[in-house]
Amino acid sequence: MKKRTLYIFLTAIVVLFSLNTDYISAQSVSDLNKKIQDLERKQSNLNQKKKQINEEKQDVSQKKDANLIEQGTVQQQLDKIESELAATRAEIQSVEASIASTEKEITELKAEINLLNKEIVELEDRIEKRDELLRERLRSIQERGGKSRFLSVLLGAENFTDFITRTTAVNTIMNQDRSIMEEHKADQIALENKRIEVEAKKEDVENKKASLEAEKASLDELRVQLDSQKAEQDRLLKELEKEFAVLDDIELTLEEEQELIAAEAAVIEKAKQVALEEKKKLEEQARQ
Repeated sequence: MKKRTLYIFLTAIVVLFSLNTDYISAQSVSDLNKKIQDLERKQSNLNQKKKQINEEKQDVSQKKDANLIEQGTVQQQLDKIESELAATRAEIQSVEASIASTEKEITELKAEINLLNKEIVELEDRIEKRDELLRERLRSIQERGGKSRFLSVLLGAENFTDFITRTTAVNTIMNQDRSIMEEHKADQIALENKRIEVEAKKEDVENKKASLEAEKASLDELRVQLDSQKAEQDRLLKELEKEFAVLDDIELTLEEEQELIAAEAAVIEKAKQVALEEKKKLEEQARQ
């Protein structure tokens, strides 16, 4: 700012010195009239130049205002994008946590299914052994007389109470064998149902995982888009800031020119007044 002021001051001095030198050498009213006309022409040119600079400065000022408005709009857009990015990143983290939890659940269900399959195999093995044992017992009973053996056991009772006791014992043995078989079958069915239930649950969890992974892929894509939009808005904001800096420099330059024109106009007006006074003196001398 000090350099600008010094430059304007020196320019004014040079102009004033030049003008005063011209008027000192002027010797007649005619010369002074020419000089006055020349000064008035310079004043007119300066006024025209001043008007042009004012228009240019007004245009630059309007562009600066528009630039600031656009910067504000871009900044608002940036804030919105950054907010969306933060929400998207948080959602991605939440989905990733859900996926990790789902994978853990799937692993646990797989282990449970493997355990159930092992239990089913063991139960089927026990049932097969029990079946074989029962078949052996049936073959043994048949070889020893089948139903007649049970009948001989009953008929061998010494009294009615002994008969009831033997009947109950025979029925108990037969019922126990049948009960064991039924329990084994029931256990087998229960295990099979449990396995089906766990496998169905595992399938549901796997579907859930697939859905979460699809959601995460969509969120990742959205994040990439938002990152791209943010980069574009950052670039645009930087360009606007550079443009504003250029406009600001232009405005300062125009202000300097305005100051120079004002200084030059003041010098010309002063020279004009000096010429008019000198003309007045010469005219007064001529009349005397």
